Amino acid sequence: MPEKRVSDLTPIQRNFCWHLTRDLYIHSDSTVSLCKQKEKRIGNLKNNSLIEIWESGMEDFKKSFLNKHELINAPCLGCDEWYTFNA
Repeated sequence: MPEKRVSDLTPIQRNFCWHLTRDLYIHSDSTVSLCKQKEKRIGNLKNNSLIEIWESGMEDFKKSFLNKHELINAPCLGCDEWYTFNA
């Protein structure tokens, strides 16, 4: 699809992701995603404890904190939410 953005909100500098450090994305089927923009599931509340789910995403959370966004299994490098990285 052609790009139809009115303005470019790409972050000036990508620090850690605000969403990865504060949000938990629970789907209607009880699965939990790493990121709201990515379908990668890191657990299911029916089968895993919240602690187990959080720990399964820990490596990606650490990579975000260390600004290694290219290594995260999420669309961090394509994310244009300025406030996500620069808030």
